[in-house]
Amino acid sequence: MNFEKFLALNRNKILGYTLIAWLSGKSENLEAPFPPEDISEDHEEELKSALNQCMPLYNMMIDLWDWDIHFERELSNDWYFYSLFGDDSDVFLCAKELSEFFIEKCDEYLIDYDQWQNDEFENLVNEEAAKFIYGWRKNVFDRYGRALFNLI
Repeated sequence: MNFEKFLALNRNKILGYTLIAWLSGKSENLEAPFPPEDISEDHEEELKSALNQCMPLYNMMIDLWDWDIHFERELSNDWYFYSLFGDDSDVFLCAKELSEFFIEKCDEYLIDYDQWQNDEFENLVNEEAAKFIYGWRKNVFDRYGRALFNLI
């Protein structure tokens, strides 16, 4: 199914969300999608594997992989799917959680970024975490969103 067919099949639902948001004066953003509870563990891992391939590799967060530390596995599913599919406001919350994880692992594994001499290290990590999430979202859209628009 292509994206246009999906929109056609769901346009009344999307209209309903829009009208209810408008009438209630609440956010016009939809909730972040999560895999259904009945999805098999193998299918969820397949989905995550495909999404993980879109991670921006030239970012400080990926340095953890050199230590075999995989935040994409260790942080919660909520973090994972809000990072990718949540509102823009979720980016900063997810980036904060990722940066805290990064700093914690740097301390635990004695990963040296000269952070003890740099008063701005925490801010730098927060910025890099946000850049990572924005880049990841962009890459996922570029790979899968654009492909959906081009399907017949």
